[in-house]
Amino acid sequence: MKRSRKLIIMLAALVVACGGYYLAIKLNETEAARQTEAEVSLVTGEVTGLGWTYEGESLELVNVDGTWILNGDEACPVDQDVASEMAETLAGYTAQATIDGNISLADYGLDEPVAEAAVTTADGETVFMQGGENPLTGQVYIMKAGDESMVYAADESIEDLFSVSTMDLVVIEEMPTIGDAGTLFITDRVDITRDENGVWRTAQGERTDETAVEALFDAVREVTWQSLADWKGEIEMENPVSVSCAWDGGEFEILIGEATDDGYLAKIPDSNITYVIDAANAEVILNASYDSLRSTALFDADWDAEYTISASIGENEYVPSEEAIELIKEIETGDLAQATGREKVIIIVNGVECTISDYDADNCTATVNGVTRLIPADEADRLTRLIQFSPAPEAEQPDEESEAAQDDAADQQSEATSAQDATQSAQNSADTQSEPGEIATTDTVE
Repeated sequence: MKRSRKLIIMLAALVVACGGYYLAIKLNETEAARQTEAEVSLVTGEVTGLGWTYEGESLELVNVDGTWILNGDEACPVDQDVASEMAETLAGYTAQATIDGNISLADYGLDEPVAEAAVTTADGETVFMQGGENPLTGQVYIMKAGDESMVYAADESIEDLFSVSTMDLVVIEEMPTIGDAGTLFITDRVDITRDENGVWRTAQGERTDETAVEALFDAVREVTWQSLADWKGEIEMENPVSVSCAWDGGEFEILIGEATDDGYLAKIPDSNITYVIDAANAEVILNASYDSLRSTALFDADWDAEYTISASIGENEYVPSEEAIELIKEIETGDLAQATGREKVIIIVNGVECTISDYDADNCTATVNGVTRLIPADEADRLTRLIQFSPAPEAEQPDEESEAAQDDAADQQSEATSAQDATQSAQNSADTQSEPGEIATTDTVE
């Protein structure tokens, strides 16, 4: 009984499936019966005007005496080649099939068009509406506004043909490709230069943090014009920030202004065109500072290479232990300060001297190359103690060649002294002899 019931259910499901398949075939046959497979020109004649909306922006191109004008603004620097190519493409717009008869716009997605565009020729203006897509052929359904008796199936969609923005239509100033830069300047924020060893240094001579500098340069390199804000020179940016860099064979400068809903205003100096640039890159640039780029290391040293290090506390000299050296590497410097407290310790690395002094309860100061910055007091105290318990420098022991040279010098000095004594003795003997006819006398000291 159960098997029979299950069989009945399976047969019913099969009937439903077959019925659905049959219905789909009939619908397709119905459409095929109403569809004419023949290429039809949708636009005839020379195109003299275009109108569309793309990404919320309404655009209109009109050809006036052979010149394309955008949105009625003759001052807009329209790229004539781009506009002409767009018009030529639309002039050859065709459909591959037509559908007529009892048409339901909803069946073709034309009750709520996904795109509209206007094309003007000598015959007047035609507004095209784009509906859905045929899942079998991939063609899109097109209809002319005001004529609901005919639907067209076209290979090219209105969306694709009119996916053009203002930035695509105007002549914009090119952004250069920034090479291996040697300088970077940002008004009141950054002034760094690459030295002969490839190290970026601040105007004060301090080493920068390589990772921070690279991140800043990435933001500068990635600045692109997102959209046009003004091409008439009507926008005056308030207190723009200059961003400039130079490299072998090139230089680059832009001015960044205030924020907008879409990004930040920006322009090339002395240009009438103002653009909008990406907010993320603009904010990385505007938030850069001397402190955000400088290296926080206590010493500008390559610890992986050979180095020399010594230390002193008062009159006592030390060779910092490995533990002390590791702490020196880890200490990070902070804000600028003035060294006003008692000197704690002096450390010299590769001939560069760092003087650490007391400052307040939480901080000490570290002065290197005339620049004084704060460091944590607890780390400075620990470093001082580690150095105090480090070994004193060993006295230099002369090598064998030095000892031999010293012996030779001593022998030569001895021989010279002996010769000098002999000469003096002979001189004294000569002085005591009396010449003929003279009587030798001796002075007596009472």
